[in-house]
Amino acid sequence: MHSYSLRVNGERQHYYRFDTSEFSYANGKEEYYIQVANNLFTHSGVSLNLRPRDNDDASLTLTGNLTFTNHSPWPVSLTRLGAMGPVGWIPGLECTHGLLSFDHVLHGSLTLSSTSSVGEQILNESSVVTFDNGRGYTEKDFGRSFPSLWIWLQTNSFRNYPGTSLFVSIARLPLFSQEFPGFTAALWHNSQLIPFTTWSGAKFEDIRVSKDEVHLSMRSSKRRPAYRLELTVDRQNVPEVLLYAPVNFTSMQPFVNEALQAKVHMRLFNSNGDILLDDIGDYAGLEVHGNVQFLVDNVCGKETANKFICL
Repeated sequence: MHSYSLRVNGERQHYYRFDTSEFSYANGKEEYYIQVANNLFTHSGVSLNLRPRDNDDASLTLTGNLTFTNHSPWPVSLTRLGAMGPVGWIPGLECTHGLLSFDHVLHGSLTLSSTSSVGEQILNESSVVTFDNGRGYTEKDFGRSFPSLWIWLQTNSFRNYPGTSLFVSIARLPLFSQEFPGFTAALWHNSQLIPFTTWSGAKFEDIRVSKDEVHLSMRSSKRRPAYRLELTVDRQNVPEVLLYAPVNFTSMQPFVNEALQAKVHMRLFNSNGDILLDDIGDYAGLEVHGNVQFLVDNVCGKETANKFICL
């Protein structure tokens, strides 16, 4: 059995189960799509017909269609290998990450219906949510399992710069029976991609994690133009929902806590220290999973950092 998880308001998960026979997906030569029973996910939109069935942990019926326009993909070619770069070719990785669109425009609507009981009375509620001129973001992971620990952050809801999008993923990666830190991050601004990645030569200056805040500071490659990025994520009293995730090709288990209402203060500097961007990103997705002290300890320059591969 496989499944699909739906997050509503960042506070509740609805979990739908499907048999493997109800899944189909694009091969390497086809344009991206995933079909799950009567639900279709493509590069240009989604069509949903989700209805709770027996044994589902769900009470929500969700139907409708959304279309995506004006995509902003991470460029992929023979010389530009996407979000993970050459790291994605390392054998033994639990999963591979892809970024399909930093930002795009949404059109369409979804109808949400639910049934609940109060005593002997059955209550039916229904509402239509319109997404016209909203903003979307699309990424994907594929593989057998998630890493043992990671920090993930994303928002494209900046107050002063619509269309600007931030993505950060830092994790512990297996490599030849050892584990090393690695990261891929990028800022999409004014149709320009500014990468901050292990494979592009970027380095972290600081990582600090507490129950109320995540602070990240990093520099891009020394090649011109060079940038410095400071991020402070407010996670104080931010609700999280428990998501299911794959476990070594065997099952889906609920062990990933994700917030969808974190707030990010972002500042981007040029090589002279001038501030290029200073803005707040709302409705940020945030995951802090596992003992991330491993990542804190492996910032380059620290005595605890791996001498060969550090952040």
